[in-house]
Amino acid sequence: MKHPDPRTYATYADGLQAAVALIDGRLHPDSARFTWEDAPVFTYWVPEALLERLGLLARAYDLRVLSRINREEQLRIPRQQSRQVLDELAFLASFIEDPALAPVMACIQKVAHRTLTAPYPHWLLLELN
Repeated sequence: MKHPDPRTYATYADGLQAAVALIDGRLHPDSARFTWEDAPVFTYWVPEALLERLGLLARAYDLRVLSRINREEQLRIPRQQSRQVLDELAFLASFIEDPALAPVMACIQKVAHRTLTAPYPHWLLLELN
């Protein structure tokens, strides 16, 4: 029996999906937990196993923000920490060659960049189901 290649994104595409979303910070800004009724500006769905892999790598290198990715709670990243997310992703990308993880990292980069450039407060939301 041939095992799926863990280095390819396609291996994980049919599994559980995790959300990488841009949330409008003007909606329920004091809420401890956003819900999908909070109308995300847009959402990318990425393989949960790969987002979890990113969290494990971030913990291994003691990264401040991305190491908080976990199954227990949503990770809501405010605009002020989005630059840190971009720096942490760049740090990991500088020495980790993971073709399966690269599209997930690119997706988070897009949303983090949008969080920084939006004319009003936004949150980057990472959520494992």
